[in-house]
Amino acid sequence: MTLQNTFKKILFGSGAFAAAVLCFGFSQVASAQLSDEQQAVVIQELNDYCADSWCESAVEFNFQSIICSDQTTSCDLYFTTQDNSTNDQPIFNQVCHLQPLNKIEQMISYKGSLESTFTPLGLKDSFVEQVDACAEQFFH
Repeated sequence: MTLQNTFKKILFGSGAFAAAVLCFGFSQVASAQLSDEQQAVVIQELNDYCADSWCESAVEFNFQSIICSDQTTSCDLYFTTQDNSTNDQPIFNQVCHLQPLNKIEQMISYKGSLESTFTPLGLKDSFVEQVDACAEQFFH
């Protein structure tokens, strides 16, 4: 499944996708690069967390993708921001460079095994701290 198709399923509310997010297997455990499914879980967890944290400010955050590299031991987190304090504000494309970080295990807590089926339990504090430090630069 491509990342684009994953986002379409998120946006259009596929029940099958919601079930897959709660419980699915990973195919690229040996690689630090995240699979499309792993990216979707991290982005879903961030957007869920965002609703209860820094995203309640006048700046709306919409996390879209996370691309990680084995070579640089880092991830680029792509998202949009929009100042919602008044109507018709522009949407800005943003990116945060997160380092050292490149494995799903550094981003989320989970129950089960990455080799088979697991259930995401939430974001890891160290990951949230990195995202938070980056997000602060976009507050007005």
